Amino acid sequence: MLWREQRAITVAVKRVALVYLWVVIGASSVFFLTDTIHRLLLLAIAIGVTLHLLRLKTLSEKSGDGSVEREDQDKDI
Repeated sequence: MLWREQRAITVAVKRVALVYLWVVIGASSVFFLTDTIHRLLLLAIAIGVTLHLLRLKTLSEKSGDGSVEREDQDKDI
Protein backbone atom coordinates (compact mmCIF):
# COMPACT_ATOMS: atom_id res chain seq x y z
CA MET A 1 0.00 0.00 0.00
CA LEU A 2 2.96 2.34 0.31
CA TRP A 3 3.07 2.85 -3.44
CA ARG A 4 -0.57 3.92 -3.59
CA GLU A 5 -0.36 6.17 -0.55
CA GLN A 6 3.04 7.80 -0.97
CA ARG A 7 4.08 6.99 -4.54
CA ALA A 8 7.44 5.77 -3.23
CA ILE A 9 9.24 2.46 -2.69
CA THR A 10 11.97 1.26 -0.34
CA VAL A 11 15.59 0.71 -1.30
CA ALA A 12 15.11 -3.04 -0.83
CA VAL A 13 12.24 -3.09 -3.34
CA LYS A 14 14.34 -1.13 -5.84
CA ARG A 15 17.24 -3.53 -5.38
CA VAL A 16 15.11 -6.65 -5.86
CA ALA A 17 13.36 -5.18 -8.90
CA LEU A 18 16.64 -4.22 -10.57
CA VAL A 19 18.29 -7.57 -9.90
CA TYR A 20 15.26 -9.47 -11.17
CA LEU A 21 15.02 -7.21 -14.23
CA TRP A 22 18.64 -7.71 -15.26
CA VAL A 23 18.68 -11.46 -14.57
CA VAL A 24 15.56 -12.05 -16.65
CA ILE A 25 16.62 -9.72 -19.47
CA GLY A 26 20.11 -11.21 -19.52
CA ALA A 27 18.81 -14.77 -19.61
CA SER A 28 16.30 -13.89 -22.31
CA SER A 29 18.99 -12.25 -24.38
CA VAL A 30 21.38 -15.19 -24.08
CA PHE A 31 19.00 -18.14 -24.34
CA PHE A 32 16.08 -16.96 -26.47
CA LEU A 33 17.29 -14.27 -28.87
CA THR A 34 19.58 -14.75 -31.84
CA ASP A 35 19.34 -11.42 -33.66
CA THR A 36 21.63 -8.63 -32.52
CA ILE A 37 18.96 -6.01 -33.17
CA HIS A 38 16.56 -7.74 -30.77
CA ARG A 39 19.26 -7.98 -28.11
CA LEU A 40 20.00 -4.28 -28.48
CA LEU A 41 16.31 -3.46 -28.27
CA LEU A 42 15.98 -5.52 -25.08
CA LEU A 43 19.06 -3.79 -23.66
CA ALA A 44 17.55 -0.37 -24.41
CA ILE A 45 14.31 -1.37 -22.68
CA ALA A 46 16.23 -2.63 -19.63
CA ILE A 47 18.17 0.63 -19.42
CA GLY A 48 14.94 2.64 -19.65
CA VAL A 49 13.23 0.63 -16.91
CA THR A 50 16.35 0.89 -14.73
CA LEU A 51 16.40 4.68 -15.07
CA HIS A 52 12.69 4.82 -14.27
CA LEU A 53 13.13 2.74 -11.11
CA LEU A 54 16.11 4.78 -9.95
CA ARG A 55 14.14 8.03 -10.36
CA LEU A 56 11.26 6.88 -8.16
CA LYS A 57 11.02 8.40 -4.70
CA THR A 58 12.67 6.31 -2.02
CA LEU A 59 11.11 5.68 1.38
CA SER A 60 13.43 6.41 4.25
CA GLU A 61 13.95 3.18 6.17
CA LYS A 62 15.66 5.06 9.01
CA SER A 63 12.69 7.11 10.12
CA GLY A 64 10.24 4.23 10.58
CA ASP A 65 7.30 6.59 10.13
CA GLY A 66 7.09 5.99 6.39
CA SER A 67 8.25 9.47 5.45
CA VAL A 68 9.46 9.96 1.94
CA GLU A 69 13.02 11.04 1.38
CA ARG A 70 13.99 11.87 -2.18
CA GLU A 71 17.47 10.61 -2.96
CA ASP A 72 18.71 12.97 -5.64
CA GLN A 73 22.24 12.71 -6.86
CA ASP A 74 22.12 16.35 -7.96
CA LYS A 75 21.01 17.87 -4.67
CA ASP A 76 24.51 19.17 -3.80
CA ILE A 77 24.87 20.93 -7.13
